[in-house]
Amino acid sequence: MLLLRAVGRVSWSLRSPVMNRKMVLGITVMVIVAVSAFAQQYDPESDFRAEPIGGRSARITGYVGDKWSVSIPPRIQGLPVTHIGYGTFAGKNIISVTIPDSVTSIGTQAFSDNQLTSVTLPNSLAEIERYAFLRNQLTSVTIPNSVTSIGGRAFNDNQLTSITIGANVTITDHAFTVVVGENFISIGFDETYTNNGKRAGTYTRPNTNSTTWTRR
Repeated sequence: MLLLRAVGRVSWSLRSPVMNRKMVLGITVMVIVAVSAFAQQYDPESDFRAEPIGGRSARITGYVGDKWSVSIPPRIQGLPVTHIGYGTFAGKNIISVTIPDSVTSIGTQAFSDNQLTSVTLPNSLAEIERYAFLRNQLTSVTIPNSVTSIGGRAFNDNQLTSITIGANVTITDHAFTVVVGENFISIGFDETYTNNGKRAGTYTRPNTNSTTWTRR
């Protein structure tokens, strides 16, 4: 009886290291998978052309990838991506884009002539230049409180029915309009925003044919 108990103890002691190694191996695999999944959430740096800004940050100047859904990396060659340059993604047939929290400026025509139906602007963003999202299919847009300037015609020719405006923004004329032929057709937002004392908030209209916006 004593011998059997002793053998049982020896057998358990021999199995324990094996079990521990299997547990460690399993945990290691899970960590590797998790890290890989995190690392793959952004498109590779090779999909983008970029230039340094003063050696402290980077400006994306071109997109050479072929994806319809683009996820911009927060760093390129070790530098934080702070600027999206002139016409970087214009006419690329993009249907969605992820903009990292490092970006402070979106340049002229940066995302014009695409098929974006929605976009999330980061809280780091300070400036949206002219024509930045011209001719897309945006139905709503939220301008974060960090944004202080929206250039002329930045959101022209979209399908906007909901616009959320932050507290610190200055909007250039015709930032939200529609072009028919050679004429700029007001969608009524600028007037409503001005008549409400340019107050922050969400402004909506029932459909794209309406020029009546209501502040919620």
